[in-house]
Amino acid sequence: MSGMDPISSNLLKSRFPISTPKTGGQKGGVAGLLKQDSVEIGMGGPPTMEKILELLTNRINSQIENLFPGTEGITIDEATLSMDWSPEAVSGKIVDFATSFFGAFQTEHPELGGEESVKGFMSLIRDAIEEGFKQAKDILGAMSVLEGGVTDTVDQTYGLTMEKLDAFETRQRESPGIV
Repeated sequence: MSGMDPISSNLLKSRFPISTPKTGGQKGGVAGLLKQDSVEIGMGGPPTMEKILELLTNRINSQIENLFPGTEGITIDEATLSMDWSPEAVSGKIVDFATSFFGAFQTEHPELGGEESVKGFMSLIRDAIEEGFKQAKDILGAMSVLEGGVTDTVDQTYGLTMEKLDAFETRQRESPGIV
């Protein structure tokens, strides 16, 4: 966890672990994720960009659900996403969804004041989103569809997501009461 002292980082990691695929077996690793997600995407031909970005949002939803137990079923608004699957729209929905948990994080961690609360939350959310992107890219790579325009779109979505997270973090740090 970047930017945090080791004690705070370990405390947060133990409370909010980032899930990573296990290796081996059909239920673990890329093989298990590929089996699960290939059914979602459909193997009848090349997946559409809409299906690829849907896979990406599902992976990120899964990571964020792991951070905040009891939030299963609360997901990025797929109905809204279905209207616009551009990298700009998808990145906006990812960030809106992820940052909506900031208040819950602050409630769970009253011992972290102002700046430490922002740093801790942003570290957790960034790690979860990065893991979601990694899992999606691993799956798409295993399906041999992560090339050309798909790679460009995923990379653009990732870049825009990180920019929007940076903007959220800046707004939080500039908020009154953050020291």
